[in-house]
Amino acid sequence: MTALQSAIRIVLSVLACLTFYKTIFILIGFFGKAKEFPDTAESGRFGILIAARNEEKVIGNLLRSIKAQNYDPDRFEIFVVADNCSEQDGTFRICLEEGVRVYRRNDTERISKGYALQFLVERLREEKRISAFDYFVIFDGDNVVHPDFLKEMNKAMATGLDGCTCYRNSKNFNANLISGGYSIHWYFNNLHAHRPRSLLGLSTHVTGTGYVFRREQIENGWPYNDLTEDATMSLDMISQGKKIGYCEKAEIFDEQPTGFKTMFKQRLRWKRGTYYSFFTRMIVIVRGMFVNRGFSRKFACYDCFFTYFPYDIFSMLLTLILNILVIANDIATHSFALDALWTGIGIALGGSYLSSLLCGTIAVIKERKRIHCKTRQIVVNLIFYPWYDLISLPLSVIAIFIKVKWHPILHKDVKTYQDIVGH
Repeated sequence: MTALQSAIRIVLSVLACLTFYKTIFILIGFFGKAKEFPDTAESGRFGILIAARNEEKVIGNLLRSIKAQNYDPDRFEIFVVADNCSEQDGTFRICLEEGVRVYRRNDTERISKGYALQFLVERLREEKRISAFDYFVIFDGDNVVHPDFLKEMNKAMATGLDGCTCYRNSKNFNANLISGGYSIHWYFNNLHAHRPRSLLGLSTHVTGTGYVFRREQIENGWPYNDLTEDATMSLDMISQGKKIGYCEKAEIFDEQPTGFKTMFKQRLRWKRGTYYSFFTRMIVIVRGMFVNRGFSRKFACYDCFFTYFPYDIFSMLLTLILNILVIANDIATHSFALDALWTGIGIALGGSYLSSLLCGTIAVIKERKRIHCKTRQIVVNLIFYPWYDLISLPLSVIAIFIKVKWHPILHKDVKTYQDIVGH
């Protein structure tokens, strides 16, 4: 064994040790009971921000589910930006019909959800509306919201959290294998990422939609215009010692992509955007490990570092170099066997499939009561779920070398909250 081979094995072993705590998180998420927040006499004021592009088929259901909240209607207000909508689209009209404040935005140069939210926040700042609210909520146009969302988020934020993310459920688990893969991914994310951190009193991160933050976060404007504005916000908040909680009783239902091309573009954006978010915030998140006060804030920075660190690319590169060295040595010593190489590849792929299947099974078993789908469809989606994970590595590699743009996703699932839960 060469010195380089030994060094690579040591680095891979150290990385495995540094991230082993995530295995513990899975166990806590599976066996632990979701944290509940105490009732409060406080009634925070919520400003609800929605960036919507050509969402006429779905936005009405979102707006109606928000207006049906079990929360004082005088304590929240909805603001929508109809962002680069086509002339034929009725998003703006539907918002007016539902009686919510809506703004038009047409900018074909700066295209992303982040830019749309920046525009919306700037309008509110110009109108001096930011100070009228204690908290702000981000929703996507395709969401529908549990009737207790605001009530539960209010209880969570009253405990002093700086931000809070929700339980992300699926509108269309049973549409096809693609939406099923996405759905299981989000169930596992709730289980292994948010729930254990919440139970341990640690900070988690926000993911795309259904999250809340304090007014102070955007008093000077919305600065997150990159491909993954949620990751950048999470890294900023945690590096500053702010705490992001998780409220499992605050639930939304999110439409998952059903087309391969849409899935490919979205996940490339996630990968490329996460690279940007991580490497532009890496120094401040490392600094936070040392300068933030208290173990939980220091560990939150450590945890956030490894949440967004491109572990798959890094470990793949080291493993590839290691295997090349081993093969080169076998060839030099005339002990190379092609059959053994193919066997090794098969074992690696089989192990990856079984590992992913185990994680998906754990998530489905734990979250079964919240999956509104027949058991047969759940089993089928679960069997094929590992493809969702297995293509992650190739997408990670591709995202390094190609230019990735933000692309809107066409939403067409018109189910209401009552349609989904069956009452």
